[in-house]
Amino acid sequence: MGIIDFNNSRKERFLAPCIFLSGDVTAGIESEYQTAVEGDKEIVDLPVYLRRSSYYSNLIKRTKNGEYQPYKLKEIEDYLNDNKKKIWENSFVIIPKKHLNNYVLSLIDYDMLSDKTDPSLGYRKDKHLFETVNRNGEKCFRFPVSYMLRIALADFIGEVKTQSSIAERVGKKLLDHFSNDNTSPEVTSFYICENIKENIGAHLAKENVKRYLFTQLLTEYSNKKFGLMDSGQRVYVYHSPLTPTRQQKLNSLIPDSLYRELFISPCLAGWNRGEEKKKYMELCHLALSRSHLNTLEKLKDAGLIKNNLIVLPNTSNTSLTNNGIHISIGSKFLTDKIKKDKSLFNLSAEKYYSDLVVKIVEHFIPLLTVTYSASVYRIPFHKIHPETILGFLPHELDFTHLRMIYRRWIKKVHNKRFGHRFMPKGPLWWDMILEKGLMLKGDYLPDFRVLDYFVSILSTETASGLDGKLNNQQLLKKELHEMGIFDERLSFYALYRGRYVENNGYSGFEGRFYSCFYNLFDDTKHCTNLQTLFTALAYKYIMSGKLTHQDIPDTPHIESERRQIFFATAIGLPTVYIKSDTKNSFMLYILSHCEKIRNSRRYPGYLRLEIKDYMSALLKIINKDAIDIAENLSIIDSLNDLKIRIKNEKETNAYKISRSITAQHNKKSPLDINSDIFNSEIEEFYRNQLRLKHIEEGFEILKNDILKKIKEGLITNYHTKDLYLFDELDNLLQRAKNRFNNGILTLEDITKLLSIMLIDISVEMGYGGKNCADIAL
Repeated sequence: MGIIDFNNSRKERFLAPCIFLSGDVTAGIESEYQTAVEGDKEIVDLPVYLRRSSYYSNLIKRTKNGEYQPYKLKEIEDYLNDNKKKIWENSFVIIPKKHLNNYVLSLIDYDMLSDKTDPSLGYRKDKHLFETVNRNGEKCFRFPVSYMLRIALADFIGEVKTQSSIAERVGKKLLDHFSNDNTSPEVTSFYICENIKENIGAHLAKENVKRYLFTQLLTEYSNKKFGLMDSGQRVYVYHSPLTPTRQQKLNSLIPDSLYRELFISPCLAGWNRGEEKKKYMELCHLALSRSHLNTLEKLKDAGLIKNNLIVLPNTSNTSLTNNGIHISIGSKFLTDKIKKDKSLFNLSAEKYYSDLVVKIVEHFIPLLTVTYSASVYRIPFHKIHPETILGFLPHELDFTHLRMIYRRWIKKVHNKRFGHRFMPKGPLWWDMILEKGLMLKGDYLPDFRVLDYFVSILSTETASGLDGKLNNQQLLKKELHEMGIFDERLSFYALYRGRYVENNGYSGFEGRFYSCFYNLFDDTKHCTNLQTLFTALAYKYIMSGKLTHQDIPDTPHIESERRQIFFATAIGLPTVYIKSDTKNSFMLYILSHCEKIRNSRRYPGYLRLEIKDYMSALLKIINKDAIDIAENLSIIDSLNDLKIRIKNEKETNAYKISRSITAQHNKKSPLDINSDIFNSEIEEFYRNQLRLKHIEEGFEILKNDILKKIKEGLITNYHTKDLYLFDELDNLLQRAKNRFNNGILTLEDITKLLSIMLIDISVEMGYGGKNCADIAL
């Protein structure tokens, strides 16, 4: 279908001056968490399942028969035995049936149905995989942590049925918010936030921090109530953006089919036909693994691979274990308008303007990576191969920008000795000798997750995903499917993705480029506010007639030109190159505010653009064009915070997270620390210090929020039998926070805190943007 000609009169019929401004914005978050189970290899499911697998048994037999070299078996056994910290990331948990109440057992039975809409079809064919017998002959269940969180809440509901009607009613409504991503738990906002009494970012940040605390309480509830700690298992749930190094190691040792058995979610909840959804998750893994292999041809065509000496990418890609934070914002005006009239005109207009907004906002996204969103990582010298470090970039940038970024990246890498730049060339053993002998450090990246995952699909010369046409993304996916780059059955990957009433129930946008936050409240608040600001500014440009689709052409080069700045920022590059006669009018507008731009000597016809200068230019444009929007949304503080982080590297999240490791070693730079040590300690930092830091934030926000509700008389609207929970609230929260840090929080305290939080959530749902009158008492 072609683009409808939306002239000014028609534009006024669809758009309104209030779009994404105060009173119009709604927001929610999807949080993907890392999980780990601590325990002995004889107890924890991951090593036990691996040892019992047919692959491991066959490996032993074939090694004895001489079919396989002994080193293969030794590598697996080293993985199993060399784990001093006893941490097994993304392992399932073993839960004795005797610890579960009847409500949980009935929920598990329901979730095991082949089709939840038709119980007559019976149970899932893989049901036996989740029922196991313990060593002592005790009946147990085997579940991923993502499902454990769901049944922990269900178990709590079953326990408080006769004690707290509010906890029971609200708890049941929250069950479906505990789902999973491809591997990790995915917990969505418990209620939709609006900027009624405070700016949208502050409201969503409180919800996010409290939901994180609630998830931690369910984790500790499982550890205690399900007897996990007593049986030698302790579960951790936390923010960590990258695939754990030990999981990457295991992935290189086992077949991709076994990897999927161990790590791909079985999708027990959230879908009526879970086995079908599981097959979709497996399809994601297969498609991305194949896609990563297909980058080799593009790298060769781009001249970055000049011979057949390459490091072949693993046929089993681990990028699906990367964990991000997705912030979604919606417009009540647009949503209501389209829901009332789903005419072809309105649906076409929604798509037309949504695509244009995405193109505009993509220019601003580099302001938020590294400053707020980070996933720091050290790459050793022996892995500095184009086919290794460039990840999915060959599918996300055109050849010109790919070559430019790679050349600048290699210049950044610390591999120069005696006036000569060394590069890994061949066998791993030789590269390792070279690395150690010459003390070649490799590189440090401030936001590696967005390079290690397929975050944004690049248009082709014949199909664009952002030209404003209905069904354009389906056509692009189909073309990429035929090229072996993508699978048309997967959802559309984008940095900033339009959300539509027809498919998603609301009209808005989802920011999918956030990796990890250091200060959970502040970073969530500022990122939400700034994302809203960029979106509202885009609509302002559109409604004023300043920007149209023709001003930002839908060609692969123009898309790549603007997105290269985002990827270069994530890598930590200082410069990029823009065509001096670029057809992107908005890019020219930004460049007109730059002070240090000059003609490139290396690339005739291109301008050399310093990324810091680009950031400063964007700030100037925001001060000039969007200060009225910032005032309307009451987010001047977020704008000021952004300016501080742009001007001072030490205020960025990438610096704060990496500093947590360098300070321990009394080093100035991550490059002064061995890459294996740095990456291992970063993972430990996420699991311990950052997890506890976020928990402490949760307790503080919960305390202030509840005291405010009590003062405003909101809590007293509920049954008095629930109010005993709030007696000596300060002492309970302080005791719980201290015991959380020491790992000795009691089940009684956990139960009280969960009940208190559910009452707090019920208040939010009662006066928030989501209608929850059916739980008001």
